[in-house]
Amino acid sequence: MKKKMTLSVIAVVTVLVAVIGGMFFYNNQTTVPKNWVNRTLTVDNTENRLSNWFDLYFTKNHAILVAKNSNNSEQKKTKLNKEILQAYSTKKNNPPQTGVKADLGRVDTTESKNGYTIRTKKVVFIFTKMSDGSYRSQDGTVWQFSPKE
Repeated sequence: MKKKMTLSVIAVVTVLVAVIGGMFFYNNQTTVPKNWVNRTLTVDNTENRLSNWFDLYFTKNHAILVAKNSNNSEQKKTKLNKEILQAYSTKKNNPPQTGVKADLGRVDTTESKNGYTIRTKKVVFIFTKMSDGSYRSQDGTVWQFSPKE
């Protein structure tokens, strides 16, 4: 009886260690490109097809979108713009107010030969790298990294 109890305790401890280890690995895994961690992609002022100007901030496995000025006369009705507005949960597709953040959640990155596909639960960005180092999203909006801090 004592042997069964010991084996049961060992089994429970082993399962707990495996679960906690798996959670630690999942939460600390880097899922964005390494040179994008703690950096911000900003919408270029000249080529923006979205409802606002935005900053897209990356941690090692997470993305946050921050709305900036909403006076964009170039706004197009694109799938990307619709996904972004849904991420902000705005009604009637009204652009979000300046400074409002949308937590896009965990990032899953797929690298292609000329860019990256950044998937979150709310928005999918398909970034194509341009010759000047900036990125063009699938709707034609140009994004560039803010200078490193």
